[in-house]
Amino acid sequence: MNTNLTSRFLFSLILITVLQLTSKAQMVNYKILKDDPKDVTNLWVGVELMNFDIGFKNIHGLSFSSGVWATADYKERINAEAVLRYGWLTMGKLVGGPDIKNHHQIELGGSYSLIKKTKSKKTNIILSQSTGYNSEGKKVTTTKSIAVPATRISALGARGGLYSIGGAFGTDAYPTITPDIINYSMRGVYVGLFQSSTHNIFINTDTDGIAAKSKRMKFYADLLIVPIQAARFQGVDYKSVIGAGPIGWRVGIQAMPMELRKVQNLDVKIRGIVIGAEAGIRPYDGIYVAGTWTICILRKKSPKLGYTKPETENRTTE
Repeated sequence: MNTNLTSRFLFSLILITVLQLTSKAQMVNYKILKDDPKDVTNLWVGVELMNFDIGFKNIHGLSFSSGVWATADYKERINAEAVLRYGWLTMGKLVGGPDIKNHHQIELGGSYSLIKKTKSKKTNIILSQSTGYNSEGKKVTTTKSIAVPATRISALGARGGLYSIGGAFGTDAYPTITPDIINYSMRGVYVGLFQSSTHNIFINTDTDGIAAKSKRMKFYADLLIVPIQAARFQGVDYKSVIGAGPIGWRVGIQAMPMELRKVQNLDVKIRGIVIGAEAGIRPYDGIYVAGTWTICILRKKSPKLGYTKPETENRTTE
């Protein structure tokens, strides 16, 4: 009996020791170098390398576009944004010939933050990522991250602007229309709401060096009001036959960098990639999905837009 008790005690002691050693081996020590989501860029200009757009009622309108994207924050409250896109590949134009127009889109708008809150919250920061293959030959990506307390600014506000889009439209669902593909366009406005969260934290770890989360995530939902419409081909107007209606809607998400390419006083470079995706319903196109991939060619902390350098920064130098 005593032997059994002794064996159990020794086993428990060994198990606890192993767990403690494993726990210590997995610990990551870090120092916060910077944690300031107010000390961020307020002007971005980017080249949209690719925009993908497809409406499921209008497969001929499938397009791949490029263009210019720009946005600016004024005094951390007012935002202006512009998007100009032109299709370098529009499916309907490949089939319909030179009389069919390429996809094109213009948005000029702005937003205003009605509510802003600052709080500290546990935040995951990616330390490293590696890709390999498992025993079954499947590609596996392993991500190492750490959760640290970080300052986050959350904003909720209203947005709106001018909206114009057009391109190729397939007429398969309209037997009275002779051409298989025609040109369409619609213009109007969008009005909606947005919610954003901004992080700008840098840490130095004893295992993976400097890591950061310097990003703004924005979610938006808009009502599209596009009463100015055209559906034509070779001088013939088909708008009344199609009867598309003037109302649509969309929801979307956008992730963008919040620091300069090279962070001041830190030997760190931040990638200038903006990624976006949206889905909704548009007149003519029906249900649609779109995605964008943009590279920033300009990021600034502009005093003319209200940027002021902080007097103190939550930063520790090695």
